[in-house]
Formats: sequence, C-alpha cells, structure tokens
Amino acid sequence: MKGLSMPEDIGMTLILLVVVMMMVVMVFFIYIEIFLKIGNDQSAYSIDFVSIANKPYLVADVLAYTKLGDRQVLEQAIEIAATGSAENAGAAGLPENLTNFMKVYGTREYYISIKSNGREFMNADSNEYKCGADDEGWCVFGDCDVGRVEISNDKCVSAWQKCCKEDKAAYAATVNKHPVVTCGGGRGVCSEGVKPLFQRWTCTQNRIDIGTQECTGTTPICCAPKTEDNQIAVGNAAKASVPLLYKLNYGILEVSIK
Repeated sequence: MKGLSMPEDIGMTLILLVVVMMMVVMVFFIYIEIFLKIGNDQSAYSIDFVSIANKPYLVADVLAYTKLGDRQVLEQAIEIAATGSAENAGAAGLPENLTNFMKVYGTREYYISIKSNGREFMNADSNEYKCGADDEGWCVFGDCDVGRVEISNDKCVSAWQKCCKEDKAAYAATVNKHPVVTCGGGRGVCSEGVKPLFQRWTCTQNRIDIGTQECTGTTPICCAPKTEDNQIAVGNAAKASVPLLYKLNYGILEVSIK
C-alpha cells in the first residue's frame, strides 16, 4: 500500500547505513595513521626497519652509512681495516655503539665484524653467554659435555653456570665418560645432549645441532659451538659483506643475522 515501506526497502537502507559507517571508520583510521607518521618520524622508521631485520645485506648497507659517534660506520670500518685495530683508528667505542644500535631495533642474534687479509680486527656480538679472559668459553648450566673443558668462570651471571671451552684435545686428555668422535664435517662432536620429556634430543646450552645422523648410542647428537660460521652452515643465519677499499688495502664489513 502507498505510504508503507516494503521489507526490501528497509533491508537496502540498513545495508547502505552499514557501508557508510564502514567508510567513516576507514577514513578515521587512515587519518590517524597519516597523522601519527607525520608527527613521529622515528616511529615510522622503526616500523620500516622491522621488515629488513632478517635481510643482512640491507642491514649492512644501513649500518655502513649510519653515523655512530663522531663519524660514519663506513669511515670507521675502513680505518680499522687499514690500521689493524679499532684503537689505532680512533674507533675504540664502535663495538659498543654497534651493540646499542642493534638493540634499539630488537635484532635478537647478530654478529658484526671487520676483517682484512683473513684476520678479524673488530666485532660486535649479540651473544651474552661468552666467558673466559678472551671470550673463548660459553656459559653453560650443568656439565660441559663431550669435547668441552671447564675453565675459570669470571663472566657468567649465575653461580650455577660453568664456563665451558670447546677443546677436543684437552677433553680427550682428561678423565671422561666418552671418546671424542667428530661429526658434521669436523664442525661438531658426538655428544650426550639433553632430552626434555616427550621431546627430541637437543644440544646443551650454546651448542647447535649440526643435523647429521653420524652419532649413535650414548652420544646420539652431533653438536657444535654456537658460532657465527656454524649457524650459517646449518641455515640458522645469513651473512652479507660490504667491501672496504682504501688505496692498496682491502677489508670487509660483515653482518650476520639470525
């Protein structure tokens, strides 16, 4: 009848109202996003950086042209490679500055180094479990496992931790439960490892599973120290390099990220 709304008309009106409300909400959020990015450039940069955190070649490029301290990282790296040390290059604070820089962006595991002619002259390492006078050991809860020997503990934060150094020859010369059997192309040692309840065998703290099937019996897992090279070898991390050229000197800035 004339003057009465049909059910179809009511339905279309409701649909139109819902569409209009959704458009209003979308415009509101777009405005907020644009406003926040304009008002806070640092937040926008941080969000963009997260997307490249797992791409070490991009991180290396960012670091090379970032100014830390009084000079760009690239300039300091070239001088370190040319002079043979951070101290000689007047860049003794670079390792700490790099560590602080990477912490800001939440990169969990990284290794940054400057090398020349096969020698490493500087590094910044995210691993907080190194110990020993020259960081040659690893802080470990429990025993040192096969292929490791205990050394003086001066840096481990817990009294329950031991400082274990990877030294197969020294381990073999001590009274031990297992012989040293190398595995994983010489990178690892057949180890006791640990087996949490209802889980598979894993390596002890600060060791990684090489993933081979060479080990059996009471030493069923092939474990290697959690170094940069070993993590890259098993695919846990990737590495990128930036060449450092100065006259006849050649060096590299390397960035590894897990």
